[in-house]
Amino acid sequence: MRALFLFFVMIVAAQVDALAHTKSQSFSQWEIISEKEANSLKFIFSVDQRRITQLAQLYPSMDYAALLHRHLTDTLHVIQNKTPCPLENLNVTQHTMSGYFRARGQVICPETIIASAPVITISSFTPVSPAHIHLARFSIAGENQEIVLNNAQQYFVFEVRDFIDSLSAFIGLGFIHVISGLDHMIFLLALALFAATPRLAVFCITGFTLGHSLTLALAYMDIITPHEKMIEALIGLTIALTAYDIAGKAEKTRPLSAMLLSIGLMLICGLAIYLGRLPLSTGLFFTLPLALFSYQHLSQSGQTKTKLFPLLTVAFGLVHGAGFAGGLKHINLDKSDILTPLVGFNLGVELAQLTALIAVYIVISSLEMRTNFRRDRFENLVAPAMFGLSLFWFAERLLI
Repeated sequence: MRALFLFFVMIVAAQVDALAHTKSQSFSQWEIISEKEANSLKFIFSVDQRRITQLAQLYPSMDYAALLHRHLTDTLHVIQNKTPCPLENLNVTQHTMSGYFRARGQVICPETIIASAPVITISSFTPVSPAHIHLARFSIAGENQEIVLNNAQQYFVFEVRDFIDSLSAFIGLGFIHVISGLDHMIFLLALALFAATPRLAVFCITGFTLGHSLTLALAYMDIITPHEKMIEALIGLTIALTAYDIAGKAEKTRPLSAMLLSIGLMLICGLAIYLGRLPLSTGLFFTLPLALFSYQHLSQSGQTKTKLFPLLTVAFGLVHGAGFAGGLKHINLDKSDILTPLVGFNLGVELAQLTALIAVYIVISSLEMRTNFRRDRFENLVAPAMFGLSLFWFAERLLI
């Protein structure tokens, strides 16, 4: 039964985007060109290459830059007093290191922007991805403003908004980032199952928050530069380790299986280096420490893991935080103006995690009270599936 369930989950996983932390999202910045051209707005629109590939469903065959150019022409509109502001000088370039494309352009309105606030509509990518999120950032009267757009709300007014509006935009972005991520939701389920009590789960979540807040800030300040592919793979590995903990929390240590799994991780990293999917320097730097850490963790007893798990979630949070930073960095926030985005985003992540944990405990408690549901049997069924799925993600994210 467990084998069949694991096989089913693996089939489902094969249909899911391997880089699950790279959501369907895009970013834009807007500002008035100058005092002399107070009726013109310039903008930068950023989106990753994977999103652009979806546009092939809408347009004839063309390269990525042409696809994005055509799509923005169709889906980006600015209107002032019911008069369209024409889009001009649209130019698309690719940032080869990050895989993101940037479109730069401007719109010219009949009146000054301050005198009459234009309405900016961005419906980009929602025709091919209904869950697509767009974070727009605009500068007006010396103040930076942010707003999150989605399929339900695709426009904003270019006018000053208060601090609460900007904060809530990043809270919403952090919340959606967690809830819409299959890998993160599975990690939270694994955490809830391993932490036998809500109190331990809260400690674990707190440790996780401390970890991801730290690396999110360091990565955004360019103090550290995470390798996206490696980080996404490590996120899969954190789920695998947690699932392994669930399955073995009531059993003795298994040094042989821990050794075999650690060797397997080294072989996957080596294959990624050989295939050129992972730079040699990055791969060598991570491979041996990764295998040693995995072996040391996997070979611990269940009792030791339970005591140390809140500390371990700090380490897991460090990994996940580097993954979160990948999206936020493309907003091009000023380094002196990142407090609101970081606080808001982390609050949104924490709120989503607590909401998910509460939901898991409510469901488990209800089943235990009203049915013959047994948590240990559920764990024995789910843990191997989680473990196999997350190892699949680890390998796929390194090798694709």
